[in-house]
Amino acid sequence: TLKTELTEEQNEYLQKSRESSNHLMHILNDILDISKIEAGKLVIESAAFDLKKIVTDVLNIFSHQAKNKGISLNNNFSESACTLVNGDSVRCSQVLSNLISNAVKFTDSGGITISVSRKDNTDFVDFSIADTGIGITDKQQQKLFSTFVQADDSTTRKYGGSGLGLVICKNLVSLMGGNITLQ
Repeated sequence: TLKTELTEEQNEYLQKSRESSNHLMHILNDILDISKIEAGKLVIESAAFDLKKIVTDVLNIFSHQAKNKGISLNNNFSESACTLVNGDSVRCSQVLSNLISNAVKFTDSGGITISVSRKDNTDFVDFSIADTGIGITDKQQQKLFSTFVQADDSTTRKYGGSGLGLVICKNLVSLMGGNITLQ
């Protein structure tokens, strides 16, 4: 922030500048991540972390945006899911953030629920993110996890985005030994 008083117009310009800078930084980070993934240089860490805290932190990031849209953001953390897990907390948070961000972006009414449970009594965790958003056709689903691809051009015009988020999620989940699907 600046150290001087700002007019309402200057404050608005500053806010737009911040939003644009954050958007550009997000795109640059996505490009760097996809480049590292494609080069086989992205390292997945493995350390114990509190999964419930990661999920709660990610939901807190998007709670204000969801509230402003009038949609609910719910957490269903199953008792079967382990709170303490081994994995890459940063990449786990990145995947969850991207998926929740998309759910909030494409949901105008209703809500979003993230469910976390243990997968078939194994050490793997199953995440499910359900929303009442605009939906996507079977044809669009087939190409959604491709680099620089979004559902269609009207989606890009209306909602923005680079078409990198889901392909990064798919690759990160794969590198962590998991699988990501869409229904």
